[in-house]
Amino acid sequence: MEERVEDGGYLVCWNVPKGTEFGMDTHLSVTGENFKGFKWISLNVPHFVYFAATYKEMPTMRSGFWVNFTKPRQVIVKIWDASKEEFMADDLETEQKERLEYATLKHEFDPYMGSYPPELLEKWKPLVNHISPDLLSRLEPIGKQIHSQTKLEEDPTSHLNSNNSTKTNKQTQKSKDSTDARSKLQRIAEMMENVEPDKGDQSDIGSLYASGANLSQSSGVYYTTIPTKSFSSSPSELTLSNHDKSTLLSSLITSQFSSSFYLFLGELQFSFIHFWIGQSLDGLNQWKKMLDIITTSEKLLLEWQNNSQDELRQFILVWRRQLKELPQEWFTDEEWMGGQEGADVIGKSLKNFWEIFSGEDGKIEEVQEFREFIKDRFSIDDKDVMEFDQDDMPVVVDVSNFYVL
Repeated sequence: MEERVEDGGYLVCWNVPKGTEFGMDTHLSVTGENFKGFKWISLNVPHFVYFAATYKEMPTMRSGFWVNFTKPRQVIVKIWDASKEEFMADDLETEQKERLEYATLKHEFDPYMGSYPPELLEKWKPLVNHISPDLLSRLEPIGKQIHSQTKLEEDPTSHLNSNNSTKTNKQTQKSKDSTDARSKLQRIAEMMENVEPDKGDQSDIGSLYASGANLSQSSGVYYTTIPTKSFSSSPSELTLSNHDKSTLLSSLITSQFSSSFYLFLGELQFSFIHFWIGQSLDGLNQWKKMLDIITTSEKLLLEWQNNSQDELRQFILVWRRQLKELPQEWFTDEEWMGGQEGADVIGKSLKNFWEIFSGEDGKIEEVQEFREFIKDRFSIDDKDVMEFDQDDMPVVVDVSNFYVL
């Protein structure tokens, strides 16, 4: 039976201040005087809702939460806390929420609620199709509200005398770390300005910062720890794991993802959404780590190709859909390439992937299609990809003239 638009879910957002940046999935706008939320939201699909309060006409830190409507005309109520500039915990204001839910189902707020664009689902669903409700429950922080990694805090040492060299050095390093993080996000923001979301712009990262602020290093998400090396006592296994992480990835999928690679892909999608839409460095770093362990698992990737092929196909589809959202200048912008930022994020993973399938792409159509997509999307060819990460190439040392003392 075909789902009617009117049977979709209702997200009531109560008392959100006028002028707040507010978005759902890839739809972003600014709230008006009587904004009450969204209606007719697609069922059984995880949706990411995000917002940024405005201070002196500038958006502040972006925060967000996930919702998943599982039954027709389901109502979820969120009440704004003006003192914290975020939504209250779900267990607060129960009576008021019940009244708002009743009024919503009586259509009292319909004129003040934005309709979820039906055409948005076609674009959004492939970005989140592996994120299950159980995975969401495991990853979400307590309270379910997620802040970007750029949470601003006052510098507790800013009032100290600069003559104290030890404290001054620590403060200088903190300032440098903060500046480096801001620079990375600002470069992402500048390039994201060329991406055209359905409404508004997803990329005002550069405006999130105030003078003298430092960056918190936690978004509160319970990301899975991605191993980078084996702790095996066998030297041969340790050496092998440095070149091929298939054993590490297989063990990780078994122990942390209930033996399901598709749940692993779900967390890969989750981290990408938090990086791309949530403007989170935590999300970016997790996304990079997960891409790295997949694309350095040669034995496992070739095994998937030669056997079921579905795991490999699904990974390519997920990765390709994510890269489609990135700006075309990701690899070719001079500022990015000068600092190796674009290459650092996915260039190494692309290079690893290309090397694994250099003579195998004829066996699975998606591999060749993915290769063509990269060429068309980013205007880079195989030679460009293979030049990524040259600094990490092995160094041959002539030991013939070395003496053992």
